[in-house]
Amino acid sequence: MHLDTETLERLLHDELDPRRQTESRRHLDACPDCRERLADAGRREARIFGLFEELDHEPTAARLALPDSCPEPARKEPAWYRIAASIALVIAAAGLLYALPGSPLREWISRPGADGRGTGDVGAGRSEEVAGALSGLTVRSDGPYEIVFLARQSSGRIRVELTPSRDIQVRVAGEPVGLESGPDRLVVSNAGSRASYEIRLPADGPPIEILLNGRMVFRKQGDRVETASDLDPSGVYLIDLSSELR
Repeated sequence: MHLDTETLERLLHDELDPRRQTESRRHLDACPDCRERLADAGRREARIFGLFEELDHEPTAARLALPDSCPEPARKEPAWYRIAASIALVIAAAGLLYALPGSPLREWISRPGADGRGTGDVGAGRSEEVAGALSGLTVRSDGPYEIVFLARQSSGRIRVELTPSRDIQVRVAGEPVGLESGPDRLVVSNAGSRASYEIRLPADGPPIEILLNGRMVFRKQGDRVETASDLDPSGVYLIDLSSELR
């Protein structure tokens, strides 16, 4: 199991709380892959800031007042070349801004209706909320596993899909929430959140339960599924986070 992208970004900017900072640093000490991903993130950010410095650089007085004996300055690049370079810089900077935790660009893109289509139910297909998932993590367990949502929400739902993969995948559509994984459970700190979630579980493998506010709302054991939630025509279980538990 590796650190998710958001955790690496927060590590890079020293934004984790002390406990998660210690746990993440301990993981980095034992995981060369995550160390390399963290180093790559730092190098990418340094390149972006370097581009900003070049764009903001003003020519010095010495360069503006060339002596008559100096050779003619090199031909300026055509306007289209400078425009293309500026566009590339803006795109790269926007990508970095989107990746930063708490980014206003990320919030704007994930806002309901930001793409003009809204976030309503689209029948058997993936909802627009799930299609715009922004964060999450993937774990693998060889024994019984729990996914624990700490609280009900004022809105939002969980889509549970059984897949051939051996991995347990949790994706968050909306404002990121706290995700803390251990050897036998994943805790979703969703109190006050209005996000929706997409959970993909291995069809084969050990028993897996989903708990909401202390109560079991979904259990998979072998090929048997226990839940009071609806099954849509595509074979996806829909758990309403805003309804009273049945």
